[in-house]
Amino acid sequence: MTPNPSVVEIGPRPSLAGYLAEVWRARGIALFLAWRDVIVRFKQTLIGVVWVVMRPLLVALVFAFVFGRIAGLSSAGVPYVLFVMVAMLPWQFISAGIAQGAESLITNSGLISKIYFPRILLPISNLLSNFLDLLITLPIIAVLMIWYGIAPSQSALIMVPFWLLIMVAMTFGLAAILSALNALYRDVRYLVPFILLFALYISPIGYGIENVPVEWQPLYCLNPLAALFDALRAELLGTPRAAPAWASYWTVVVAFGLALCSVVLFWRAERRIVDVI
Repeated sequence: MTPNPSVVEIGPRPSLAGYLAEVWRARGIALFLAWRDVIVRFKQTLIGVVWVVMRPLLVALVFAFVFGRIAGLSSAGVPYVLFVMVAMLPWQFISAGIAQGAESLITNSGLISKIYFPRILLPISNLLSNFLDLLITLPIIAVLMIWYGIAPSQSALIMVPFWLLIMVAMTFGLAAILSALNALYRDVRYLVPFILLFALYISPIGYGIENVPVEWQPLYCLNPLAALFDALRAELLGTPRAAPAWASYWTVVVAFGLALCSVVLFWRAERRIVDVI
C-alpha cells in the first residue's frame, strides 16, 4: 500500500537533535501557556501579586524566629531574616516548579489529547510562570540588604546568575522527569509532596551548613541544594563558604544531568504518554 502524499504524520522526531529543534520552534507555546497560568493565578484574587511577595517574607520571619530565636542557631553574622530569605526565595521557585510541573501533563490532558506539540513544553511553561514570581520577589532581598547595609561580593554580578541558571536546570530536570513518571504511574503524585517536605528540612534554608555536625557535613552536602544556597549566601551576603569545593561541582553535574535525562526521557516517552494519559 503506497502512502498517501496528502497525509502528514505529526509526531515526535526520530532523532534527539530533531526533537530539540522541534521544541525550539514551538517555544511560543510555552510562553503562551506560561502567560495563561499567570492570568489564571491572579484572576479574581483579593491582593493578587502582593501575596507573591508576602508569602516568602512571612515564612522567612517564622523560620528566623524558630531557628534563630528559639533554637539559637547562628546565621554567619548576618541578620537571620536576610539569611533565610536568600535561600527561601529560590526554594519557593524550586518547590512550586516541581509541584506544578509534576502535575502539568495531567492537568493539561485535554489539550494533549487534541493537538500535538512537544509535551516537554508543559513543565517548561510552569517553570516560566514561577520564574516570574521569583523576579517579582527578588527586590525583597535588595531592600533588606540596603536596610542592613550589606553589599554583595564583587563576583556576585557573574556568579549569582550562574547559580540561578543551575537552579533552573535542576528544577526543570526534576519537574520534567516527575511529570513524565506521573503520567505513566499515577501514584507518583502522592510522593511529590513528601519529597518536597523532606527536602525542605534537609536543605540549609532555615539554617546554615555550619550548624550541621562536622562528621555529617560530607553526607549532607550530597544534597545539591546545600551548595546552591551556600553559594548564593556567600555571593550576596559575604558569608564564608561552608560547603566544600567538590559540593559545588557536584551540584552543577546533578543539575545539568537531570536536565539532560529529562529531555531524553520525554523524547522516548512522547508517544506512550499520549496513550496512557
